[in-house]
Formats: sequence, structure tokens, C-alpha cells
Amino acid sequence: IVHVNPNRPLTSGCFVVVELTDGRGMIKQFVKQDDKRVVLRQFKPEQQLVISRAEIARICRIVGSAET
Repeated sequence: IVHVNPNRPLTSGCFVVVELTDGRGMIKQFVKQDDKRVVLRQFKPEQQLVISRAEIARICRIVGSAET
């Protein structure tokens, strides 16, 4: 079970659930974003992923069970 809050702002270092427009999903660490792309970090293998905003259907911040 993953708790998300779509209303919490994304901040560098937070973990997010990303739903892509093709239906795939992923959990990654948020690095940064601009108008055209989102940069995420994955750990195995260690690398940064750059994803076009057009490919992202939704991105939500993961929160602990005590966070809202």
C-alpha cells in the first residue's frame, strides 16, 4: 500500500508515484521539473530519468501514514 497526497507540493528529494499516459506506473525520487520535463532519480541502476510532461498523466507525492 502506498499513501499519496495529490495536493502536497513536490519538493526535491520527495518520493512520487508517476502514472504515464500509456498506463505504466513507477515510483521514483523527484529531483526537479520545468514546463516541459520532469527529472526523477532511480536507485538500481543509479541514474536520472528525464520524462517529457506530455508522457505523464499524473504525478503524486508519496506521504507517510502520519502525513496528510
